[in-house]
Amino acid sequence: MIRGTFVATPPQQQPFPAQQPFQQQPGFPPQQGQMPPQGQMPPQGHAPQQGWDQQGMPQQGFQPPSGQVHCRLCGGFPAVEATVRGHQGILIMMRSLSLKGPFCRNCGTAVWRDMTGKTLLQGWWSPLSLVLLTPFTLLWNLFVRAKINKLPPPVPGQPGMQMNPGVPLRKRPAMLGLLIPVSWLLFMAFQIARGS
Repeated sequence: MIRGTFVATPPQQQPFPAQQPFQQQPGFPPQQGQMPPQGQMPPQGHAPQQGWDQQGMPQQGFQPPSGQVHCRLCGGFPAVEATVRGHQGILIMMRSLSLKGPFCRNCGTAVWRDMTGKTLLQGWWSPLSLVLLTPFTLLWNLFVRAKINKLPPPVPGQPGMQMNPGVPLRKRPAMLGLLIPVSWLLFMAFQIARGS
């Protein structure tokens, strides 16, 4: 029987190629307010520029460039100044509502759909509201919608949670509210025809 001492030798370590410093990577550090070039991420182990995480995305709390308008609800940008209006008619009383921006595209769309939908259901229930105020409010909101739709989607990494726009207004039950003024018009036409 042979006796001896076995000594395990550690495996030879292969040298890794030296990584280029973070600042020398093409397209990095990204300029503030810009996304990094497609497919280029900062190398692991290097601290990214302030405001950007390891995947090249804006960090939570990332501030828009100075002078850039940001959403009042989520802090995202780009955003646009806009005021979404609503109206409620209550027999002999009425109430006008408004929410002033600026809004990003997602939050603005969510606010627009919510307030316009409520106006379609609740806005027709007083004489002045039926004839004047609710149609004016709905027309105003159409111009606001066009303004919000011109915005690109917000830059990822906004400090707050964006509102969910939900289903389009035309697919909501609130659209049945348009039957109210149509019913009034048909009723008035019937009364006029019956009286003559």
